[in-house]
Amino acid sequence: MKNTQVLLLAGGLGTRMAPLEACKSLISFAGKPICRYIFDDMKKAGFNNFKIICNKKHLGKMKKAFKGEKANIKFYIQKNIPGMAGAVLSVPDLGSKPLIVVNAEDLLHPQAYVDFSKLIKKEKSKMIIAGIFKKKYFPGGYLKLNGSKITGLVERPKPDSQPSNYIKLVHDYFSDPQQFVAYLKKAVSSKDDLYEVAIDNMLKNKVNTEIYKYDNYWQSLKYPWHILEMMELILSKRLKNKISSDAEIHKSAIIDGPVVIEPGVKVFERAVIKGPAFIGKNSIIGTNSFVRESNIAENCLVGYNSEVARSWIGNNCWLHNNYIGDSVLENNAHLGCGAVTANFRFDGEKISVKKNNRKINTKRFKFGAVLAQNVRVGVNASLMPGISVGSNSFVGSGIVLNKNLDNNKYTTIAKKAYSISNLAVDKK
Repeated sequence: MKNTQVLLLAGGLGTRMAPLEACKSLISFAGKPICRYIFDDMKKAGFNNFKIICNKKHLGKMKKAFKGEKANIKFYIQKNIPGMAGAVLSVPDLGSKPLIVVNAEDLLHPQAYVDFSKLIKKEKSKMIIAGIFKKKYFPGGYLKLNGSKITGLVERPKPDSQPSNYIKLVHDYFSDPQQFVAYLKKAVSSKDDLYEVAIDNMLKNKVNTEIYKYDNYWQSLKYPWHILEMMELILSKRLKNKISSDAEIHKSAIIDGPVVIEPGVKVFERAVIKGPAFIGKNSIIGTNSFVRESNIAENCLVGYNSEVARSWIGNNCWLHNNYIGDSVLENNAHLGCGAVTANFRFDGEKISVKKNNRKINTKRFKFGAVLAQNVRVGVNASLMPGISVGSNSFVGSGIVLNKNLDNNKYTTIAKKAYSISNLAVDKK
């Protein structure tokens, strides 16, 4: 597979992840960015020639994530062309070597890349496209099939009108990348689906295409709650129990199940960590605290009597006597004593969130809050299920926050939201 080039797509702006500001391909799970999971799995399967597409904003961080890597890697900035088509067309030196296109935040079982490479060697098809069988409707692209041959691609068909039960994954092989580029340049669509249109046009012109029928786990990152689903998958499938000899764990603390505790961690009296769980470097799990099935990143303080359940906590977050359930806290979030995130509706219905003035069903019965970078939450504040708080915003003490708070806002008990820049600040 050394002659096959891999195009790793990490150029999207991730607008659906708002209010979170991190590049979704660089969101870390168990101490490693998600893009590195895909990269490492492919490298182990024999692939060694990578072209990584990213946006200008995240180029530096992307290069840092791959610093010291010995594989052949080139980085490219995605041009002002939308979607996956724009990513492919932003690489001027694809040449004639076979090409595989994959998303940098779609996690598959590592065996998928081994099996895919075997299929490439075995088949003489111009294209090989991965598909996964799903009984229930999924709002994605569906494959038209004739045996093992793919005859068409239908993007987002209406429910009950799918041409098959196979959803297209972003795991595509092109024996002649220049042929694909030519189709991309001719593709026409009013929507952000030029990539899919180009593939469908190739299929209509009888380009020989095989399906790789994938039948294991698959998780992508599109919305903030997918971080929780990715975390659960990685902690349950990829975590290897390891407690650093440099960690300080009190004899009364309880560590139960697969848990990774990194160097510099301190676990105080009567704290409980129930796996699968990850505790990042130099973090502190305070007295009587309870962490279960969660990802705690570096330099965090889970202070006295706090509970963190099934949550993803970024770097430098501080908690004190809090309940954080099924929530996402980006870097540098601080919660005052008694602040909680509610994660369950009393009517038992699935939780919806508001984005751009429309409701989106998360399909989760438990989902707490999403806090972007540098958020502060005052003492005894309560955040209702599915609520998000934008970066650099403050939730005042005693607030019951039942609607989203935008970036750079301050909300008070009077239920008014002020701009941070308009607040009087004592500079003494």
